[in-house]
Amino acid sequence: RNLHIPYYVVSGRGFYRQPEVRDLISFLEVLENPHLDIPLAAVLRSPLVRVTDDTLFWLAHRSRAQAPRKPLYEALYQSEKISQLRGEESGKLESFRIFFLKLLNEKEKWSTSECLERVVEWSRYDRYVLGLPQGKRHFANVRKLIEIAREVESREPLHSGDFIRYVKNLE
Repeated sequence: RNLHIPYYVVSGRGFYRQPEVRDLISFLEVLENPHLDIPLAAVLRSPLVRVTDDTLFWLAHRSRAQAPRKPLYEALYQSEKISQLRGEESGKLESFRIFFLKLLNEKEKWSTSECLERVVEWSRYDRYVLGLPQGKRHFANVRKLIEIAREVESREPLHSGDFIRYVKNLE
C-alpha cells in the first residue's frame, strides 16, 4: 500500500465485504429479482445511481401509499409522477430505469460477467472508484469480481442467481 501498488483484497472473506463488490452484487440481486426492496435501495443510493435519501424516501412513500406491501420497484416505474422529484434526481431515476429495463429484458443473452461489465460501463463506476482514495485498489476489486464471475462461468453455465449464491457462500 505504501508503494501505491494496486492490489486485491484476498485474505479471508474481506473482499466480498468491500463497498464496490457489495454494490455490484446488489445490482445483480435486483436484476435477478427486481422486487427485492433492500438491494434496490442499496443500488439506488450507491455510486451506481447516486440518488439522495430524499429521493429514496419519496419513492418509498409513493410505493407504500398505493399499497403497504407494494415493492419499491413499482414506484420506480412511476417516478415521473412523483411531484417532489424533479431535475437531476428525476433524470438519474429515468436513466437508471431505461438502462435497468433494457438489461432486465436482455439478461439471458449476457453472462453474469458481461452484465457486470455493462453495469460498470453504464454507471461509469470505474471512474468513480478510481477517484476515491486508494482508487486503484477499489478498481482492482471491481475487476477481480468480474474475473471471478468469468472463472466460474468457464467451468459451468452460470445464471446470475447462481453467482449471487456462490458469492454469498464465500462471505
